[in-house]
Amino acid sequence: MADGTVEYEVRADTSHIEEDLSRAEGVVRNAAQHIGSSLDEVAESADNVADSSGTAANGQNQFAESSEHAADKTAKLGSALKITGAALTAIGAAAATVGTLAITSADNLDKATKQVTASLGLTADEAERYESTIKSIYANNYGEGFEDIA
Repeated sequence: MADGTVEYEVRADTSHIEEDLSRAEGVVRNAAQHIGSSLDEVAESADNVADSSGTAANGQNQFAESSEHAADKTAKLGSALKITGAALTAIGAAAATVGTLAITSADNLDKATKQVTASLGLTADEAERYESTIKSIYANNYGEGFEDIA
């Protein structure tokens, strides 16, 4: 602190982030498989539509069936894309939560250090030592927050 810089060490509970990301990755992979299958089925249905136009009466019935099949598969493709969007939204929300926790923790440490410094009338060097002590106490799970320790 004497040279005008402040360093923060931020710890956030990320114990579930790997699990959440893994689950989201599974959802995205599953959706991608559904998308691939749906695209194959749409292509197959389009081929069936082209093949069925050969005879007038029979071709018209096959065309209607193939069109319905293609519409059904297109709807499934839309559902798979919605699932993918939801998974990506969940990943973004998890990342935003971790960032918010980091910023809040740094701000709380700064407030706690200022509180101790002001209460005890400490110099900048003394305040820096107390900040290190506060971090150490918190890292060893004493107190519910930096303000509680200060």
